Amino acid sequence: MAGVDLSSCAPCAGLYGVAAAGPEAGLPPAVAPAGMSVDGEAIREACEAALSDVRPRPADEVEQLGVDLEGHVRLLAPTVAARVPTMDESMRAVGLLVLGHADKALAPALLGADRPGRLHDLGAVARALLALVEMTDGPKSEDESEPADATGWLVVLRPE
Repeated sequence: MAGVDLSSCAPCAGLYGVAAAGPEAGLPPAVAPAGMSVDGEAIREACEAALSDVRPRPADEVEQLGVDLEGHVRLLAPTVAARVPTMDESMRAVGLLVLGHADKALAPALLGADRPGRLHDLGAVARALLALVEMTDGPKSEDESEPADATGWLVVLRPE
């Protein structure tokens, strides 16, 4: 996948350093590595654990969940950033907003901060990024490329 110029996108520039330093400074690339696949189910499970599972956990499990969620955000954010220029206006605004939240959630200053709060932030951002990736994926098969027939879903309401 070819890189996209993200220098005009402030959240993208903050997240990937494209405006300030660029890839030559050892910063992550602005697009997900080619061939890296997204395991949506694993991401959903990690998000569910961070956002809904309130049981007490051992410290090592909490640490691993944080590492997993951070990895999911780092995988998904470049994919969303690469798709932002091709999104329609309203979806582009959502994409930029979510990328801004990803930038904040990955901020080095938050690494030692409130751990439950950080897990929540990472879980919410990973879930939003996954939703954007899935919503902007092209059709998976020929059947999905045609619009659905909505006639079976129409309900006619008549005054009584």
